[in-house]
Amino acid sequence: MATLPEDQEVTLSILSTSHLELTNECAIRWRLGHPHRVTTFLDIIRLRFEREEVPLECLPEAIGKVMQEIRRNPLEHWPWEDVRRIAGHRS
Repeated sequence: MATLPEDQEVTLSILSTSHLELTNECAIRWRLGHPHRVTTFLDIIRLRFEREEVPLECLPEAIGKVMQEIRRNPLEHWPWEDVRRIAGHRS
């Protein structure tokens, strides 16, 4: 795994700003809710971490995004598939 210099910031952004705007627009048009978006984001961070493409320092921020969504929208209001993904279960 490559180590970044201490003065270089680690970013969780997997996509450029324009790509992020496009994916947000698609999510709105396809009616993908925030729970699905944050669980997908966490899943991507996990996969990239396993491939050593994301440093350990990024994980708390990624988990924080999910926790922020849980505080804003309790799990009992999430689609069941997103709750299963957050719990780590796969069918």
